[in-house]
Amino acid sequence: MIGLRTEIRVQRTGDRKIPAVTKRSVRAKPRTSAVAPFDKLRAMADSSRRDASGEEDLEDRRDLERAIVENGSKPLVPWEKVKKELGLG
Repeated sequence: MIGLRTEIRVQRTGDRKIPAVTKRSVRAKPRTSAVAPFDKLRAMADSSRRDASGEEDLEDRRDLERAIVENGSKPLVPWEKVKKELGLG
């Protein structure tokens, strides 16, 4: 879309300042869709969730490593025994 834009500038002539009005043709910028910011926000939220998920995975891994160190050479509990105690099998 083409329109006119009015600009008011101040020109100096000697010791006096004279306002000068100019009009010039300008192209209006196309409107951006309101959806674009929501897409960016959604992408940021997804990234944040992935980061939080990564932090949880890291914490789980640290807990597992800590448990392995604490248990040392103690024998492991057989899976069948665990399932039986939990009522899963």
